[in-house]
Amino acid sequence: MRARLALGAVLAAVAQVAATGLLLTSAWLIVRAAQQPPVLYLMIAIVGVRFFGVGRAAAVYTERLLTHDVALETAIRTRIEVYAAVARLAPHGLAGRRHGEVVQQAVEDVDTVQDRLLRIRLPWWSALSVVVVLTTVVGVVEPAAGAVVAAQALVTVLVLRIAVPRWSGASVASPLAPDVTEAARNAAELVALGAADAAVATARSEIARTARVDRRRAHAGGGGSAVVLVLTAASVAGTAAVLGPVLAAGTIAPLLVGVVLLAPLALAEALDPLADAERRRPVVAAAERRLRDLVDAAPAVAPAVDPAPRPDDPTIELDAVTLGWATDLTTPMSLTVRPGEVVGIGGPSGSGKSTLALTLARMVAPRRGTVRLGGVDLTELRAEDVRSVVGVLGQDEAVFDTTVRENLRIARPAAGDDELVAAMARAGLALDLERGVGERGSHLSGGERQRLALARLLLGGHRVLVLDEPTEHLDGPLARALVEDVLALAPEHTVVLISHDPAVLERCGRQVVVERLDARSTVVA
Repeated sequence: MRARLALGAVLAAVAQVAATGLLLTSAWLIVRAAQQPPVLYLMIAIVGVRFFGVGRAAAVYTERLLTHDVALETAIRTRIEVYAAVARLAPHGLAGRRHGEVVQQAVEDVDTVQDRLLRIRLPWWSALSVVVVLTTVVGVVEPAAGAVVAAQALVTVLVLRIAVPRWSGASVASPLAPDVTEAARNAAELVALGAADAAVATARSEIARTARVDRRRAHAGGGGSAVVLVLTAASVAGTAAVLGPVLAAGTIAPLLVGVVLLAPLALAEALDPLADAERRRPVVAAAERRLRDLVDAAPAVAPAVDPAPRPDDPTIELDAVTLGWATDLTTPMSLTVRPGEVVGIGGPSGSGKSTLALTLARMVAPRRGTVRLGGVDLTELRAEDVRSVVGVLGQDEAVFDTTVRENLRIARPAAGDDELVAAMARAGLALDLERGVGERGSHLSGGERQRLALARLLLGGHRVLVLDEPTEHLDGPLARALVEDVLALAPEHTVVLISHDPAVLERCGRQVVVERLDARSTVVA
């Protein structure tokens, strides 16, 4: 990547220098042709014009291939890094971020960061190359004119670098994308509650605010371009002023006067892209800060320093464990779940049942106490090792808008069709592997969606299955049928069945009741 980037930067500078050479050579050719010399006197200039024209096109084309390849590869690496950070932080570490904000960072911010190379650094490298070459050439021809061109470049660069970013203003992440994402995800509920108009009004207000910000940035970029043009005009006038006495004294060839007079125009072509670069700088910097904050965020569950090997024994033990997020949620609890058992976890809403499921899978650390898997403290095990043994089926498990086959293969990409069908059969499901499930499983019934998620869990080879409200949103017959299929998974699998339905809990071999700390209750095994 470094070699490609270095070559791309050199070619970008070559392309800009070639553009300058094309302009100056053309100026010399026009002035010399006006003197009507023999055509052979013009051949070198004619070849030079062709050389610079073709060379510029070739350099630009090759530079775009190289730099865009580097930028896209960097974006892929950054996006993978963001995905890894999300996987490391979820779910506790993402508690302060909305779904749309995480998507915005993983998509929009990563795309924006590409502009650092393509739209900020490359224009600066090209412009500075032209400044050095052009001021040197003009300075050799006429030192005073070279000083004028150098002054034009210096003032232009300082104004663009300092004024344009300030005029653009600080960049703040717009809540528009998260708001629209949340509204789309909850559209049915918003309509049912009569809150859809309020959500639309909020979105329109944010659209108007975003448009004002965009206009301000556009004005900053346009103002920067205006500064370039004004300073270019001043430089042309200054160059003409210093060339007059020199031409009158005969110390400069008349042919070179036209070339030197066009030098500020060639410089303007190189400096004008800097206005757009500086307009984008605050936006890119803000996106980089957000990504850095996400990637560098400390995980809610600290990784094991010297991880122990994954235990073969799937016994789960909770020793005086207090559950919670920012504060304690439950009283200290002790529980042992042995291999092949079916344990029902009950309690009122908000008592910590779902938190318990995440804690068992090492997605949330207990506030106090110790959780062991096979006699080994979870803090001494890699999170992926724990989750390879303990699988969690949430209340609203993700179902992707693709085929049944691809939804199942998320658990084991190398699984064959026979294995997929067998996993579905164990989950009590019979679907065509080529069938599309729709967005969020919209083409499936509630029972089919839950059984598909259960089949995916079974395909993953988890020995402990933690099912969080698996019968939620299912009517009586469907719920009972699903419970029967879940119970049939024991004793091959340990089943921890979380539910608020007494009828479901009664089917379990053992029941545990979880209540909130503020209810001053205990957990009884």
